[in-house]
Amino acid sequence: MDKITDDVKKILEKIGWGSVATASKDGVPNVSPKGSFKIVDEQTIQFADIFSEHTRKNLSENPHVAIDIVDAETASGYQLKGTATLADSGPLFDAAKEELARMGFPAPKNLVTVTVTEVYSVKPGGS
Repeated sequence: MDKITDDVKKILEKIGWGSVATASKDGVPNVSPKGSFKIVDEQTIQFADIFSEHTRKNLSENPHVAIDIVDAETASGYQLKGTATLADSGPLFDAAKEELARMGFPAPKNLVTVTVTEVYSVKPGGS
C-alpha cells in the first residue's frame, strides 16, 4: 500500500485544490473539483461534499475514487487512488462543518474519507 508523502502534502498545500474522479455502478464517470482536502495521515485524506450530487451518488454506489492534484507552474503532481466512505454526522463531520463555516462555505452534505491504496507521480515525461 502506497503512502501520502511529504511532497504530496506540499503540493496540496500550495495549490489548495484538486479533482476527484468517481464512477457510478455502471461505470459512468464524473470529475469534480474540490478545495477542502485535509490529509489525516499517510493513508487517509478527507474532503467535504458540499455541492457534488454526482460524486455523492457515485460514491454511494461505488466507493473507488481517484484524486488528481497538479501544480500548474511545474506541471507535476500526484494521483491518489483508494476507497471512500461517506459520513453525514459525528465529530469529524462536525469539525469539517465548523471549519467550512469559518471559511464562508455552506454546511457539507458529507465528509468523505478516502483510504489511499495507490499514489502515482504525475509529471512531464512520465512517472
